[in-house]
Amino acid sequence: LVENAVKHGIHPKVGTGTVHITAKMFNGEMLFIIRDDGVGIDKERMPKVLLPWFGSGNGVGLSNVHERLKSLFGEDYGLRIMSEVNKGTSIYVRVPLNENNAGKGGIDGAGKAQGADYR
Repeated sequence: LVENAVKHGIHPKVGTGTVHITAKMFNGEMLFIIRDDGVGIDKERMPKVLLPWFGSGNGVGLSNVHERLKSLFGEDYGLRIMSEVNKGTSIYVRVPLNENNAGKGGIDGAGKAQGADYR
């Protein structure tokens, strides 16, 4: 997600750009927020951004992230994308901090990944 923010949000922008990354624990979940002040995603492209092979590059960025989150956390994760052309994009990723999800690649209460190798 961070790479996408830099590659598609900041790189095409004229002048300087910023990417903000925030992580918060809330109600037994971890929330990651990735924001950029780049070129944004227009309304016509927004419904397609999670489709495989759609995009300006090889088309696997957001679709790949979405599929990996589904395989690790099942339906217990959330992904929200908000964007405005020429203002930037914000992506919110919510994953469970529940040890019961450890077999699915959940994150334990200490924030350590379980059941998945991220190397």
